[in-house]
Amino acid sequence: MNFKKYIFVVYILCNSLSLYSQQVEIIKDSVCIDGVWRELQELTFTHPQIYCAIQQEDYNDFDTIFTDYKERLNYKKKLILDCNGSWKCLREKDYVLEYYEINYQKNGILNATLCVENFVNTFIGIELFTFDLKEGKNLREEVFINKDKLLEIYREKIEEDYDDVKKDNDAYDDDDDFFSYGEDIDPVHLSQYEIETDSLGKIVTFRFFHPFHWNMRLFAEFSFEEIKPFLKPEFLRRLTDE
Repeated sequence: MNFKKYIFVVYILCNSLSLYSQQVEIIKDSVCIDGVWRELQELTFTHPQIYCAIQQEDYNDFDTIFTDYKERLNYKKKLILDCNGSWKCLREKDYVLEYYEINYQKNGILNATLCVENFVNTFIGIELFTFDLKEGKNLREEVFINKDKLLEIYREKIEEDYDDVKKDNDAYDDDDDFFSYGEDIDPVHLSQYEIETDSLGKIVTFRFFHPFHWNMRLFAEFSFEEIKPFLKPEFLRRLTDE
């Protein structure tokens, strides 16, 4: 092989590997709030473009977008210390605690969950992200095709889950159905899914979270075989490549 061509091939290979080898982890700190030690968390990325993207989507309390995750974690801790670790003070400032979970990471695809605890009523909010670490963006519902058909099945599964919830909850009348509560299904709901794997790292399930009431989520669960026909070919290839 021509030496210049060899150098070019090595450069392209190393560049591709660097794109797919984003170092993603959850860093943690702790702080005492009203005598109880609580954990602070931040999801870290080696590329600031990715880090800024998740801040634009999440429950951001700050006036500025931080490009350094350690800076943001320290800022969170400072806010709590400025309140002298008082739950009442944090509640008055509408502060929240964030907790992350990395569900899936392979071939430059990252699926992660953000849970938010509110000091006002201990409300737990949930937001799910699917990042293309190569492009530096949240893919949201862009990974799906034939969305009209997918939404039909999604709707059926959500109604089934609602019926199961209704059986265990006296607040809902037997004659009520899910859509009597004014709920509707929109393509944006497809952005909220968790990729679940088995002990070997193989994808088993796509689990969609549907917001129902402020304190309730309904679920539409698809096996990987069920969801495959609705995934864009390039996205499916990256999920299944070894």
